[in-house]
Amino acid sequence: VFDMLRININSTFRCIPSLVQTNVALERISDFLYNTELIDEYSKPEHPENAEILNASVPEEHKDTIGIRHASFTWAADSASAAVTPGGTRRRTFVLGIDDEVFFHRGKINLIVGPTGAGKTSLLMALLGEMHYIPQGPDSFVNLPRDGGVAYAAQESWVQNDTIKCALKRDLELFDAGDLTEVGEKGLTLSGGQKARITLARAVYSSAEIVLLDDILAALDVHTARHIVEKCLKGDLIDGRTVILVTHNVAMVSPVADFLVDIGSDGRILSQGSLSAALSKDSKLLKEVEEEQQVLEKVEQEIDPSAETEKAAEAQQRTGKLTVAEEIQEGHVGWDAVKLFLANVSQRPLLFWVVYISGCTAKFLFPNIQIWYLGVWAAQYEIHPANEVDVGHYLTVYTALVGAGTVFSAFCVYYYVFGSIRASTIIHQKLVVSILGTTLRWLDKTPTARIIARCTEDIQTLDNRFPRALEGLVDIIVYLLLKMFGVVVFSPVFIFPALLVAAGGAICGNIYMKAQLCVKREMSNAKAPVLGH
Repeated sequence: VFDMLRININSTFRCIPSLVQTNVALERISDFLYNTELIDEYSKPEHPENAEILNASVPEEHKDTIGIRHASFTWAADSASAAVTPGGTRRRTFVLGIDDEVFFHRGKINLIVGPTGAGKTSLLMALLGEMHYIPQGPDSFVNLPRDGGVAYAAQESWVQNDTIKCALKRDLELFDAGDLTEVGEKGLTLSGGQKARITLARAVYSSAEIVLLDDILAALDVHTARHIVEKCLKGDLIDGRTVILVTHNVAMVSPVADFLVDIGSDGRILSQGSLSAALSKDSKLLKEVEEEQQVLEKVEQEIDPSAETEKAAEAQQRTGKLTVAEEIQEGHVGWDAVKLFLANVSQRPLLFWVVYISGCTAKFLFPNIQIWYLGVWAAQYEIHPANEVDVGHYLTVYTALVGAGTVFSAFCVYYYVFGSIRASTIIHQKLVVSILGTTLRWLDKTPTARIIARCTEDIQTLDNRFPRALEGLVDIIVYLLLKMFGVVVFSPVFIFPALLVAAGGAICGNIYMKAQLCVKREMSNAKAPVLGH
């Protein structure tokens, strides 16, 4: 009975760490779900009764219209008032305001122009629903039809580590492996202009009816930008599609533009319509266009280089493979890997393991002694009358045995936990030093996701799973050896079936390990890309 009670109490305390970890995980998920700022489509308004009045649906006659009427937009839901900085000073909060209405022409090329910081990109984000919508009246609405698809080319190019498959012949000729060349993480082997052209090509090659382009010409030289305007914006791929282009190159793009929206530095619409109408109302824009026109006339007299003189980086090989495939070890886990943990639990690892195994032996020995002593105590009632048995003596001895077992159990846990923490800390320090001390070329060839996986998932294994598994292995081995020794002492013939069972267990364990190691290694490699995203 006492042994069964001990096992149940032990199991209960083993569940406590898992319950604590579960509670922490649930709190983090709850915080993420309920305290994360959401876009308007998925957030609940603070005053639903007012929202029902102001958030009128798009009128039927404007279902296919691209534009905004009587609305303001902010980047933060609480940014309608100026925020206070930690130093106590107040900063201006940007608000994109559409006092009247702005509608873009379908099937045409529309320009959005204005000074830096005026809110040109914000207007695109407002159409996409990435800014908080503040209606100004019952007739307010914002509409971007998505039935035919929407393609968006951001100002900061988003490039994955992959190969390029498009008609950028001049760019592909710079690479040894052509269109089989990997561009590296975030396009590290590409120049800023090449990234911009890839982002543009991805949007243009899409089947979307509406194409939003955010300052795609900013990272290009004048010759390349003119080539893009002549061959792309005037080409067949754009013909008939709705293009909304944010740009500072007004003079260069204006010949292909059908509609223009001019935004002032305060985030308000200054004018919309033709270029001449905008120039008549915005003297700063007129000056910029005149200066740009002079630059274009000067550049036209220069010879367009046949190829770029600068390469972003060399391809690694003719195969174009930049990222090195992660190696997968075969066979059992090597002794060097296990030794890395076992040898760092203490400055004297051999003494540490001798003391720990001795403590485990004592920890499991005392329960066996307790059971034996209970038998001795019970036998006294068969030899002597009940009133002659000294209950106080036997109870004191049994309590002392239980206390001694508890002390050894606590010592083993304390001793092993601090040893495992020391080992995982040292391994983590070595890992960080090796990463920070490596060459930049190694960082180019190694995906960031793989480094993240090593520093998070694998370190978590060293901090938690491996020490627990090793502790369980030592406990089971010591426990079985003591049990088998006790049985063999009283029944020596049991040694033969015990050896037979041990041999069968070793064979089954070897078969299991061969299959499990391969699966574990493949899972570890497959987790790296997932953690990276």
